[in-house]
Amino acid sequence: MRAATAAEYDRDGKCRQAGLDKLSDAWRAGADVSCGGYGSGYLTSDVRLQVPVLFPGTIAFPFTVKGHAGAVEEAK
Repeated sequence: MRAATAAEYDRDGKCRQAGLDKLSDAWRAGADVSCGGYGSGYLTSDVRLQVPVLFPGTIAFPFTVKGHAGAVEEAK
């Protein structure tokens, strides 16, 4: 999130990259990252993860883990 607040361009790409950065392949496969708030002074990020089972990619538990974060844009 911090990388997106300080970026001059491609904030969406940096936000999405930060949302997936520390996830293993099994978690990343079922991840959805959305970012917003550009131009408002407060950026937000929402992450949804499908919970993998013992054999990643074959089946997932029937629930999703959700996360939300926000940060104030840094002055340029």
